Amino acid sequence: MAATSSTALDVRFAQLYSETYAAIVAYFMRRVSVRSEVEDLAAEVYRIAWERLCRGADQAIMTLPWLYGVSHNVLRAHYRADEHHVELARRTAGEARRAEAVDGAAKALGEQVSQALSLVGPQHREVLMLHYWEELSAGEIAEVLGSSAGAVWVRLHRARAALREVMEAGMGVWA
Repeated sequence: MAATSSTALDVRFAQLYSETYAAIVAYFMRRVSVRSEVEDLAAEVYRIAWERLCRGADQAIMTLPWLYGVSHNVLRAHYRADEHHVELARRTAGEARRAEAVDGAAKALGEQVSQALSLVGPQHREVLMLHYWEELSAGEIAEVLGSSAGAVWVRLHRARAALREVMEAGMGVWA
């Protein structure tokens, strides 16, 4: 019976991994530029997921938004340990520059948005990136950040206002 239980866990974990790995790696790639760090962070996320499965965690909660929440916490721990807070802004700007099928005006605006994102606070930046880059709903973001959907809507409103203020004041884009 233990072998069957172990096999069921292996199958569930393999399924979770295959369905979510690309999204988790993309999440980290948008925030950290060193590929080996991305792989280490992703490995830590799946180590935590494996431990939770082995300890009998409800498998129904092990969804992509839950893994984004784990990823968010792993990334925060990484930043605390290495103090690389600037890396997120640098990575975002680099990603905007690498966009392929974008005309010159849209690309310039994307770079301005990336620069503006680097100037807003990390809490604003995170909620904006989860919503626009990761395409999560307010409910999913709430799950990632451990708050309510209502609080996420407030944070999104404030983050958008902060981004707009930075873009209007510093860059004259929307003034």
